[in-house]
Amino acid sequence: MRKNNIKIIDLHDEEIGYTNLNNANKLLKNNKGYFSDKETFYLKNIPKRKGKSFKEFLPKINIPKYTLSEELINAISHGIGVVFSIVLLVLCIIKSKDVYAIVSSCIYGTTSIILYLNSCLYHSLKVNKAKKVYRIIDHCSIYLLIAGTYTPYALVALRPFNPIMGWSLFMVIWLCAIIGLIITAIDMIKYKVLSMILYLVMGWMVIFNFKGVIQALNPMALKLMLAAGIIYTVGTIFYGFGKKVKYMHGIFHLFVLTASFLFFFSIYLYVL
Repeated sequence: MRKNNIKIIDLHDEEIGYTNLNNANKLLKNNKGYFSDKETFYLKNIPKRKGKSFKEFLPKINIPKYTLSEELINAISHGIGVVFSIVLLVLCIIKSKDVYAIVSSCIYGTTSIILYLNSCLYHSLKVNKAKKVYRIIDHCSIYLLIAGTYTPYALVALRPFNPIMGWSLFMVIWLCAIIGLIITAIDMIKYKVLSMILYLVMGWMVIFNFKGVIQALNPMALKLMLAAGIIYTVGTIFYGFGKKVKYMHGIFHLFVLTASFLFFFSIYLYVL
């Protein structure tokens, strides 16, 4: 009978190649070692894992308890938003007159599709791990929509009037979006308050240089944009009541859709 060779895999000193990594994975599964007819592998100096895994984080995410009829309204309302966003994307690209307008339209339309599609899918799922993951994605998509909506204003309307102002708005709004994506993906519960602050700051970033915006934008474009911003903000009140009062989240969705329509008319009619 052949004796087994015993191999020690030192995870502290050794560079782990593909083979050793596979062996290490097998060892971790049974906590002792991996036995074959030729060799027995054991781990040594196993590094302690730092931080929390994604699986450990998911159970903490609370899914609001909506009724079937509520979730149906939530899913359908933002399903309409998906169709609207596709039409929006096509119309804006067709109307675009230069490269900046085309790129801005693509960004604007794509981020709108991402937001409404993720929201629709999230509300369509049963309460499980997938729904918890989509809740994170849904909240991340909000940053993309805000930054994407601001892009045509920054690059098409403000940039020709004042390049510094236009590019500054574009870079700052997308920097905020990236920060928001990161903190929400890391821990949307821990950074919940910070996320809400970021949403509001990003949504009303136009007021930080309001004088320049007034000079650069068509008056109707500005009025529609401000009206949309107000509707979004008022809608957050209904969002807050969504978990407590029936159909409030669906009403919040209608506010979001209405604001999106106003932004579209502002951009399509007076910016592009």
